[in-house]
Amino acid sequence: MSGGPRWEPFRGGLEMRSMLLMVACLMLLTAPAQAANVDSANRVMEGCRATLQGKSPASLSGAELYKLGWCHGAVNALVGVSEALPEPFKFCAPVGATNEQSVRIVVAYIDAAPHRTHLPFVVLATEALRKAWPCRPAAR
Repeated sequence: MSGGPRWEPFRGGLEMRSMLLMVACLMLLTAPAQAANVDSANRVMEGCRATLQGKSPASLSGAELYKLGWCHGAVNALVGVSEALPEPFKFCAPVGATNEQSVRIVVAYIDAAPHRTHLPFVVLATEALRKAWPCRPAAR
């Protein structure tokens, strides 16, 4: 190896990941209203349900696969950074929670409020996971 600087992708640690997440959330939440609501729960839920119904990826169309990936990717990302989120959005997933379990929680929450499915999927998914898995106060 040369004596040059090494690239260390996680050197920024939690602060860098929190900043990147905040930027991503702001980008999602500030999208123009006239965009086709591609990130709305109306659009994404089809992909979430496909998995929970046990559909084989081979049986899905390209659009359905895209929605499935969007759902799972968003939920997995939220769980991955959950404890780094700012307090109004923070939640604490239990150790060993699976992505499918997280998706089930999100689907149940969104299905219980059909009047809100025009909202961004990420917003509703965060609410669902926070309600299901609130962080316990730290012991003093």
